[in-house]
Amino acid sequence: MTGKHHVTLDEILADGWHEDRWWQSCWYGGRRRLRSAWAARRKPRWWWQRARRGYSTRDWWCFDTYISGVIAKACRDFQEHGRGYPGDMTAEEWEAILDGIATPLEAYIADVCDDTYEEQMAKYEAARVAMHLFAENLGGFWD
Repeated sequence: MTGKHHVTLDEILADGWHEDRWWQSCWYGGRRRLRSAWAARRKPRWWWQRARRGYSTRDWWCFDTYISGVIAKACRDFQEHGRGYPGDMTAEEWEAILDGIATPLEAYIADVCDDTYEEQMAKYEAARVAMHLFAENLGGFWD
């Protein structure tokens, strides 16, 4: 092994590794199932909080991604199902604005584990621009 608690991919793929450490997959699999069961008992509380307040305490963990996700999904729904658009612009301009809001926010909330710091900051800045565009057109979100 390369470290005290680290295992390389070669060791995992080597013949017999899983036979020697069968207990690890049982232990970690059991812990994962226990955690999901523990979280499942809180789901009714989170649902009630969302119904009552519009957000839950779980949403506080990453409130920026929660709000970004809500706005991005709403903009996509406006694009797909909306019939109206502001009177001072055309339907095509409104579609471009909705896409200009939704696309950066969707990129921002996407899994960023493999992104470099520079890529994450670029997504963050694009999301900030999208939120400013959302604020500038706030009065146009009706149907």
